[in-house]
Amino acid sequence: MFVPDRHSHIRIEKQDIYFVEADGSYIKVFTKSRKFHLSSNLKSFSLQLNDSSFIRVSRKHLINSRHLHKINGNVLHVGPYDVLLSKNQRKNILDRFPILHTKTQTSL
Repeated sequence: MFVPDRHSHIRIEKQDIYFVEADGSYIKVFTKSRKFHLSSNLKSFSLQLNDSSFIRVSRKHLINSRHLHKINGNVLHVGPYDVLLSKNQRKNILDRFPILHTKTQTSL
């Protein structure tokens, strides 16, 4: 995909996007190489991505699940970034990934 950058367009690969953050009437797209500030909204951007790897985790954030490597309470570790997970989306996110449940250790 190509994104506008001043007077030109720069190619970015979907797999290089860590997450997208809403910022008023703009969005910030965080990639492996840099951050882009675009005039768009999160819903429109996610529809244009048309990729099931991208998950809306709050009103403000859309993450690339390929880069999700840790869930710690309400914090998602996406690449080198920490993204807050909304309470409303927590169950939906956890249901999307297989989670190994182990039995608790009992005292002898």
